[in-house]
Amino acid sequence: MGKWGIRIGNDYLKDLHQTVDDTFSYLRKKWTIPIIKGLFCDCKNFKGFLELNPGLSSKVLSERLKELEEKGVVEKIVLNSSAGQTEYYLTEKGAD
Repeated sequence: MGKWGIRIGNDYLKDLHQTVDDTFSYLRKKWTIPIIKGLFCDCKNFKGFLELNPGLSSKVLSERLKELEEKGVVEKIVLNSSAGQTEYYLTEKGAD
């Protein structure tokens, strides 16, 4: 039984441990935390992320934003595709 008298199965615990492990292994990737921090500080566009993070390359920023989008942490909104105007926002999952 768990701390509050709730029976917790082994499968649940395995899933929980895997989720926690996956989250921490991703957060350890270089530049992930500064990018998420930038989103919390209202940084929304590609240029803004690069200005906030000297040393962050465009290639790595693109990779991290795409990974965060795939994980449901970030939402990408294209404002003007012909001008390349794109903004990024934390999803509800990302803000939690």
